[in-house]
Amino acid sequence: MEQKEELLKRYYQGETTLTEEKTLKKAWQEGNLPEEPILCLRPSAMPEGLQKVIQDKIRQKQRSRRQHRWITVGSIAAMLVLFFSLQKLLPSASQPLPLSDNLKKERFENALRIIGNAIEEKQAPAQKILYEDHHLIIAVE
Repeated sequence: MEQKEELLKRYYQGETTLTEEKTLKKAWQEGNLPEEPILCLRPSAMPEGLQKVIQDKIRQKQRSRRQHRWITVGSIAAMLVLFFSLQKLLPSASQPLPLSDNLKKERFENALRIIGNAIEEKQAPAQKILYEDHHLIIAVE
């Protein structure tokens, strides 16, 4: 680990080669470096106050991310509440309009008339007769 710390110090001073930078990148991807590599340097290697400034920036960014998440979650919740509220207020297209008894009777008689005419035409025995009018479906084999 001490070798990696030395490599990090040289990296932040701009003294590393491309090969050494690739080694650092690989170590970072494998999780062999601390969460924030610059914080693993000893305070004596950094100018005074720099580590505190870096830590403050990191905390500020984490707070900002949390705030953005809460804003996103709140926005989604508000949209869902609005959607379900509007759904209850507006009439649903899936609910059929109530039909009067006379209209139901006329539709049923019309269906029987159409089916009777189709039966009289002497269709092949395997053929089906189907009548559909909204929620009224009649099938005869």
